[in-house]
Amino acid sequence: MEKKKLIKMLGVVACFSVLLAGCGKKAEKADEQDFSQAERVEKAELKVYAPKGKNTDWLNDVAERYNEKYNTEITIKATDVAPPAITQKMTPLLIGNETLPELAYIQDSDITGLLEKFPKSFENISGIGLEADFADSIYPAKIATLKATAPNNDLFGVPQDLGMVMMFYRADIFEEAAVDATELTDWDALIEAGKKIKAATGKNLLALDANGETSLMLYIMQQQDVPIVDKDGNTNMNTEAAKNALKIIDKLKESDVVAYYSSDKDRYTTFQDCAVIIEGTWLAGNMTNNYPEQTGLWRVAPIVGYSSSEQGKNPVSGGSSWYIGANAENKIAALQLMEFAIQDSVSQDDLLNRGSASAVMSSYESEAGQAGYPYFGDQKIYDEVKKAGNNAIELFHYPYAADANSYLKMAVYDYWQKGDMDKSLQTQAEQFAQKYAIEVNN
Repeated sequence: MEKKKLIKMLGVVACFSVLLAGCGKKAEKADEQDFSQAERVEKAELKVYAPKGKNTDWLNDVAERYNEKYNTEITIKATDVAPPAITQKMTPLLIGNETLPELAYIQDSDITGLLEKFPKSFENISGIGLEADFADSIYPAKIATLKATAPNNDLFGVPQDLGMVMMFYRADIFEEAAVDATELTDWDALIEAGKKIKAATGKNLLALDANGETSLMLYIMQQQDVPIVDKDGNTNMNTEAAKNALKIIDKLKESDVVAYYSSDKDRYTTFQDCAVIIEGTWLAGNMTNNYPEQTGLWRVAPIVGYSSSEQGKNPVSGGSSWYIGANAENKIAALQLMEFAIQDSVSQDDLLNRGSASAVMSSYESEAGQAGYPYFGDQKIYDEVKKAGNNAIELFHYPYAADANSYLKMAVYDYWQKGDMDKSLQTQAEQFAQKYAIEVNN
């Protein structure tokens, strides 16, 4: 009798569990249903966390076009938050379960830590069905990078721009030295060009961080398809790719064609006085706004190849996306605006006109994508960005990936001081791995 009661009770529990599971499935689909079937929001104020400037200006113009098309009243209330400070701004809100802004502009390298700790705090773009509306239009490497370290490998951000690493070069300096920048195929060729430039003009080829050059080292590692942190979360700091990159930097130093900066304060002023800058596409807008006196002197090309026999991947630095607060008051309005923005050709053209490299592939075939860029001598710079985007590396932005740069910096500086490359890299790689309980790839 007792056994029958127990079986009956277990049956009730099982049925109840099934009901709960069914409810869970309905709940999972609820957001998708709510978004796809929601009526268009007629009036809403969207709170936005983003750096004041081209992105907030762009967003206001998007809202204006959106309102005109749908006869709505969507307004933007932006709070100026610099990219490095966004996680500090968001974290207290997330911990306190406070209301989030409708939109937050977050760098691709910074979002993983927030998603790992607060996976339900941002709208799941895959889960609500919005990803399917635009994913095929975005550069594959951008989508892959955003999803690689996200919960369930879902997409949470609406892609904004690319961070392709490019070679910015002074056309006037190259011309004075009788060097054709378009014929430089690899690092060895660039270093030889640097010697000619230094002899003819007195200008250095490029600038390095006196406290340990990491940016260029990371880029050269990426050219070998080896990011600082791999897909499994382990570090590549002590690999042959890292040593190969450091050897190329050694060649640059030994050739006496580099300048040095010692702080972020003098970094870009030092860059602007050299013949070449290796940096992300975001630098185009930075140069345009901050160094107008050099208008017409610079040109843009994909980074030189890794070697004459192996061109390698195009490195990535930067890139950002828009994130929608899951508990934001007007999140449906924000989602509807973002759905419009990423599919509206005029909005994507506007992004290019402001000096940002759109993540949407078709934008590079548009009138704006094919237009000359005045700062760069009316060069069609987005043709060059397109080439880079088609060959971009996929990165893995684990929450601790940024900290790897600090350890790499110490390794490079220690090597420069003591001369033991293997020991310097191995020591810092092991300390970094121990801190985060990961493995060291050799």
